[in-house]
Amino acid sequence: MVLALLRKSPELTPLFLIIGTGCAGAVAFTIRQATKNPEASWDKKNNPHPWLNVKHDEQLKLIPLFAVVGAGCVGAGYYLMRLATKNPDATYVYE
Repeated sequence: MVLALLRKSPELTPLFLIIGTGCAGAVAFTIRQATKNPEASWDKKNNPHPWLNVKHDEQLKLIPLFAVVGAGCVGAGYYLMRLATKNPDATYVYE
């Protein structure tokens, strides 16, 4: 049915390709968020708080903010210092 419509009206081909790509990307992003993100907990019996097991240098975001902003941002030195340290809690200043 769709192929017959595309043969009859070839100007709709880019529209179908763009919409199909967008739908596939939305489904892929939803699956990634459901499986990789610690906020989505599927096994509450064995691991009720998965966000507590995230290492300080573990990449969970799809696009990290530091990669977008770059080394010229205001907090870049602090961010790099926290990545380089073994104990990231030691870098906090408690007053």
